[in-house]
Amino acid sequence: MGAERGRELIELLRERVVVGDGATGTMFYRSGVPLDACYEALNLERPELVKSIHRQYVVAGAELIETNTFGANRLRLEPHGLADRVAPLCRAGARLARAVAGDRAFVAGSVGPLGRRPGEECPADAEQIFGTAMEALAEGGVDLLVVETLLDRDELRAAVRAARSRTELPLVVQFAVTEGGYTPRGLAIADAAREALELGADVVGANCGKGPREVCEAVEELVRAGLFDGDVLLSAFPNAGQPELLGGRYIYVTTPEYMAAAASRLADAGVRLIGGCCGTTPADIAAMRRALRGRSAVPLESARDRLRRERRARARELQAGPRPIEVPSRAPRAVAPALERLRFLREARPGSADPAIIVELDPPKDLDVGRVIDGAQRLAAAGASAITIGDSPLAVTRMSAVAVGHLVQEAAGLPAIVHVGCRDRNLIGTQGLLMGAHALGIRAVLGVTGDPASIGGQPGASSVYDTNSFGLVGMLAAMNRGEPVGAQPLAQRTAFTIGVAFNPNGLRITGQLRRLRKKVGLGAHFVLTQPCYDVARVREMYAAAEELGVPIFLGLLPLFNERMAAFVHNEVPGIDVPEEVSAELRGLGREEGRERGLARIERIVDAVWDVAHGFYVIPPFNSPRHALAVMERIRAVARRRAPREREARTA
Repeated sequence: MGAERGRELIELLRERVVVGDGATGTMFYRSGVPLDACYEALNLERPELVKSIHRQYVVAGAELIETNTFGANRLRLEPHGLADRVAPLCRAGARLARAVAGDRAFVAGSVGPLGRRPGEECPADAEQIFGTAMEALAEGGVDLLVVETLLDRDELRAAVRAARSRTELPLVVQFAVTEGGYTPRGLAIADAAREALELGADVVGANCGKGPREVCEAVEELVRAGLFDGDVLLSAFPNAGQPELLGGRYIYVTTPEYMAAAASRLADAGVRLIGGCCGTTPADIAAMRRALRGRSAVPLESARDRLRRERRARARELQAGPRPIEVPSRAPRAVAPALERLRFLREARPGSADPAIIVELDPPKDLDVGRVIDGAQRLAAAGASAITIGDSPLAVTRMSAVAVGHLVQEAAGLPAIVHVGCRDRNLIGTQGLLMGAHALGIRAVLGVTGDPASIGGQPGASSVYDTNSFGLVGMLAAMNRGEPVGAQPLAQRTAFTIGVAFNPNGLRITGQLRRLRKKVGLGAHFVLTQPCYDVARVREMYAAAEELGVPIFLGLLPLFNERMAAFVHNEVPGIDVPEEVSAELRGLGREEGRERGLARIERIVDAVWDVAHGFYVIPPFNSPRHALAVMERIRAVARRRAPREREARTA
């Protein structure tokens, strides 16, 4: 066993794809172990549970399983009072995995990051901290080491040096990845992977991320760039999308079929070791194994050439451009008093010949706000009613929604509906933000709880949650009365129009309706919904909410191809894409898929025309061009339906 068997794995990876296991923590949580428990302590406290999870992965087809030791280092165990138990926990974790694996699977010793907060210095003895765990894992009988979810160069160097100086085991080094191919602490994984190889890693790759797409794109970019000499061995262990809070528990809704498709995509890119990270289960690994069974290794050179050809082909398509969209020639609306411009949020009615259309534009992730401003101006010229600006959605850092909303109003003459979440500020900060927003001319606020910081891929970021969406709506209503929460009354009252979110998807709509009823009672004036592709469910929502007397703007997100539909269904929390929608897009080319997606949006609008107060357009890829296309379809329905509705009313 040990290093010799680990070297067998390295040779096997040169020939074919090997399937790893999935999440351990997710399985503990499913078994009833609370999130704040020390999972590594279970190696000694509940060894049969640990073995049961390993066994499920082996039965599912995993050819490599990782020990339950991800957080078994002095710094991460210290809050649990176990800082002096690193070696016993690592040895026990290795022996439990070894007992289950036998000759059926390789055993990898899992070594995670040190758990430092952003800005916290890497400890001087980091190499010793990693080395203690690695030596114990080697003593317990692992075949190789997997150092995973690395975030920065300091820990990379300390971990690889510890592995190379203290063991002879083969070494896999994986980096946590975010959008754009960087770690959450800004380290380009291309640079990190090169350095890891120079220091002596045998396999390099990526893991974690918000879902399979981020990891796939990061690895493909590594291959496409041709950064490595020779046939470097790559690994990838993506998360199963992002968790949703359902019934008081965090649940991953990504399907095994979607994970299997991602595994095939990774194998096509030349990845040799493929498994799963957070949220993946034995069912996912079984599907991935079926998809990868018998897959020979794809040489990196071949994968690189294919990926480059595909990029060039996409560039040519974009250069050719889609058919032009006819945009009404209208100057931006004059900047009328804010409340007057926002009357539609309180007074919109179904069946209007000039329906209210709100368009979402995300703030930039950098300092360049020009594209958002340009997009808002184009949308204003086309007759959009308002622009809605997200507050770092999905816990990804973006420019202040209040700042972008102010700039949009000044430059485009359109009112901005600014999202304000509860995640990032305490009560003092939230009230101060709202007062500043009001001073800058913001008069419409969408109050949301906000996605937890844990899903955003920024280690050390914490969620505040002094209040939730209910409390925020109550705060806004109180400020409109001149009564800020927990502070001296304001000398003046605010004049906010208060919006809330609603999700018509899910198993039952009754719970969401109870929440909406409470928000309206607290002072909400209008509602924006998640996209919903089930017309019957949309009509059910409008019928049940009619008694509340507030306008509800239906979310519209066009889907242009099968991959996009799968991504939205599996990796965007809160949205369900019915199989019939995905099937309609299957096998279509770029332009045909776009036309089919817009046609479905038009059918949805037509089917709910008599009940929908207006529409909330969420353009794919944050593209104003796609938003304009959806607006064109909404107006086409208005031209058909509005005259008929007027005739019916006068008959």
